[in-house]
Amino acid sequence: MELIDLGDLGNGRVPGITPDIGRFFEQAAVVRLESKDHKPGITLKVRGDNTRDYILSWTTVSDQTRRLLEGADTTTENGAIGMAFAVVHRETGYAVSSVHGKGGGGGFDYWLADETTQHIKARLEVTGMGEGTDADIRARKEQKVEQIERSDSWGFSGYIVVVEFRTPLAEVETK
Repeated sequence: MELIDLGDLGNGRVPGITPDIGRFFEQAAVVRLESKDHKPGITLKVRGDNTRDYILSWTTVSDQTRRLLEGADTTTENGAIGMAFAVVHRETGYAVSSVHGKGGGGGFDYWLADETTQHIKARLEVTGMGEGTDADIRARKEQKVEQIERSDSWGFSGYIVVVEFRTPLAEVETK
């Protein structure tokens, strides 16, 4: 099994993510994973387009960081973004290029680019769940598939990633 080290987000080893921004997403993912009693070395199940397991590695966060992030409504989503960045890069080789933003009307969060040329190649929509059943995960994925369809005519592939922290699981679908 291959390793995904969440520390790569904060160390600048996930292309397109600066260490400062990556560290924030890394810490949110660690807080959410540890809130589900996970320890480094747990298996992350990736399913959807490809089925694969990764071993997750991380360094625990400080008590202060945990207190700041643990109860925040946005921690699950930000942790999911960090996990999705790591998984998508590992699965596709694409780098995060830029935030698309809600005002763009395309129904997705980020642009993905070729790591070498930086040419835009795909769209990325990410969502996170603290916990959910397979039916919950499928329903959230279908909701996001419909959402990203608004920009299908733009001619770029779309990746939908649903991260569920209880298992932990990353459901990846290409559109």
